[in-house]
Amino acid sequence: GKGKETALAATALALVVVTLGVDTWTEALVQDALPVLLASLRKGKETIRAAGILCFVATEDSVVLQKCIEQVHKASSISTSSSVVRTEAYMTLALLISVSVPRQETLDVVETFVEGLTRALGDESIDVRAAAGNALVVIREVFGEILQQEVQNEGGDEDDSQISSPSLSSKFSQMACTSWNDDSTGKRMNKRDRANQRRAFRSLLEAMEEDGGTSSSSDSKIKLKHGDVLVLDTQSLRVTAQVFKSLLAQGFQVHMQNNDLLHQIFNFVPRQEKIHLSQLEKKMMFSPNSAAKKKQTKERNRGRMQKNTIQQRLDDFYDE
Repeated sequence: GKGKETALAATALALVVVTLGVDTWTEALVQDALPVLLASLRKGKETIRAAGILCFVATEDSVVLQKCIEQVHKASSISTSSSVVRTEAYMTLALLISVSVPRQETLDVVETFVEGLTRALGDESIDVRAAAGNALVVIREVFGEILQQEVQNEGGDEDDSQISSPSLSSKFSQMACTSWNDDSTGKRMNKRDRANQRRAFRSLLEAMEEDGGTSSSSDSKIKLKHGDVLVLDTQSLRVTAQVFKSLLAQGFQVHMQNNDLLHQIFNFVPRQEKIHLSQLEKKMMFSPNSAAKKKQTKERNRGRMQKNTIQQRLDDFYDE
């Protein structure tokens, strides 16, 4: 089909697979539909997202996964693609890289994407910049140990690499404390774009420096129906949540509560009933001296310290 028909069909395919989960029938569906979607990636963001989700959910073959990654990257590299398409392509690329096996053969392919992703940090669209930043952080997260080993074996300096932590941190710091004049385009940024870029890259900068800890970003926690809180403690999980939210929209909460597939993806099973507490139990739980309250206070203080540390680094960088 063309246009709207293709977009609706791609979205429907992704919704069917996510809703029904992985079984013999959906695996057969994916085998038939994935080649068609990969051949239609240029038709819009819906086909890119659907291809990525089908490959993410129902493909365990590393060869097929690598092919999906390469095809999605090609879609992001087309100069005539709109910013919306490139944003979706970079987010889908990050999603697929997050489930890649960290081995040298895959890294050799992924490293060829780094120059284009780094160049995309200077794109006119703030959304494209943020999506490319997400992909770079996920690459560091998945292949960090191999990259570090390469540097040690070659006896080089990690700062020489485009994807090294110091190199990315410096670039993200610059973008997180950008002035009104955009360094990439030379144009004056409007208030909304400036705020969105600063927020996005402060979050990415914190994700690089937290080293597996709990981020203070609002995107790192998802509150569910009966009081459960899903903590997304890696950038890979945050990207995964963003992609599935874009597909499921307002239905994301319902699926997180009842969908076994999402429970497996996030390794989290929420309560199905709300716990009713007596007045005495509520007083004991919410008392400043309760164990839960003390733990909450420690987590909040830790989050404040992380924010203050990153803000101080940004201020120092800006003063220089």
